[in-house]
Amino acid sequence: MTPFRRRMGWQGAVLLFVTVGTGTPAAANDSAICKSNEHDAAIPACTRLIQRAGASRADRAMWHNNRGMSYLEKDEYALAMKDFDESLHLDPANFRPRLGRGVTQHFLENYEKAIADLDRTIEMQPANASAHYWRGRSLHELDRHDDAAAAFRRAVDLDGNHADYRRYLADATLDRGDPRGAVPIYGEAIDRKPKYAEAHRGRGIAYSKLGAYSTAIADLTRAIELAPNDWFSHQNRAHAHGAMGQHDAAVADLTQALRIEPQNAGLLNDRADAHMRAGRLDAATTDIERALKIDPSHAVATTTRGEIYERQGRTDDAIRSYRKALAIDDNLDDAHAGLRRLGETSERPAARSSYATVGTCPRFMPSLGTVMNVACDN
Repeated sequence: MTPFRRRMGWQGAVLLFVTVGTGTPAAANDSAICKSNEHDAAIPACTRLIQRAGASRADRAMWHNNRGMSYLEKDEYALAMKDFDESLHLDPANFRPRLGRGVTQHFLENYEKAIADLDRTIEMQPANASAHYWRGRSLHELDRHDDAAAAFRRAVDLDGNHADYRRYLADATLDRGDPRGAVPIYGEAIDRKPKYAEAHRGRGIAYSKLGAYSTAIADLTRAIELAPNDWFSHQNRAHAHGAMGQHDAAVADLTQALRIEPQNAGLLNDRADAHMRAGRLDAATTDIERALKIDPSHAVATTTRGEIYERQGRTDDAIRSYRKALAIDDNLDDAHAGLRRLGETSERPAARSSYATVGTCPRFMPSLGTVMNVACDN
């Protein structure tokens, strides 16, 4: 995984790694190592300090905190939690282990617990930008996008030079349904960190949602140049190509994404849809059957299989697929529309949807889970 400090975006370790007094040269050396970024060496150094006789509670609290930070950097979350808990037991008024524990809870996907620790940290340190940022990250994971955006905005207000804070503010803005508002914030993140693949990717997705597909492709191409193994950028560039009727380019991107994530049913569904719109029904069938073998309950893929059957003239099979998709997820407009096309009863209003191409018709973009106005195909 990406090293924790880069994920957190902290400049140096001043917020969490703490210096304490030591009495002997050996202890002084251990103290320097304990708060260093050399985590494999820091952990035993902190352990030796913790085991010293006569150390004060405050000193032991700081050594537990520093060792917890090193464990966190190494993604050893259970050990990090033990150290942060012990540090807080020894020194409940110290915000540092509480912040560290909140971040650890985030990575353990205990988002409510993370928010509780981060809220307490903010009570103790209202101007701590990192606490607001990590609070926003946990809120975002809970799909509380308005609250997340407010937390990220506070982090940006406290530390305006931090590219990560702006990128995540843009992500939350996009997820709130405001791609137009997200675009300039991604730009601010890129201004501060020009080789920021995730910000280029996010801005590309925002441009796609605005229908600016050529601009989206340019940003997504830059994201891929910076992070060639990011399958999600390839997938989103495929969506933009598809929206412009460039199905072969879409297939190429999805093929590359599948080299990275070969068992991703959503990618296989998207490529099947691209093949279908290019008239390659045999290739589409191969991909959709692979997708459904991986995930038999994939409602969108089941709908795509129905449309392939429909194009093949296999009306009864198409109806069965559409009905099966709706048994999984009754909110799929594509499946309702397919049944209506075939003269079957559907409770949904007519809505044209799918992977994409070039007039304009509403199209459902698989895996993104959104409908976009794109050029019509046959």
